[in-house]
Amino acid sequence: MKLPGMMQSMKGMSMEKLQSSQGDEFDAMFLDMMIKHHRGALAMAQDAIKK
Repeated sequence: MKLPGMMQSMKGMSMEKLQSSQGDEFDAMFLDMMIKHHRGALAMAQDAIKK
């Protein structure tokens, strides 16, 4: 959690909401969460390149 981008990528993630959703709602929520999560991965990769 101390890596750059990690905390930002976890904000707004609610596994409880995801587990209780279905169909299109699940798909949209999952994609929204993954987009934010992978943006955090990009920030971590950019930081690693600098080091």
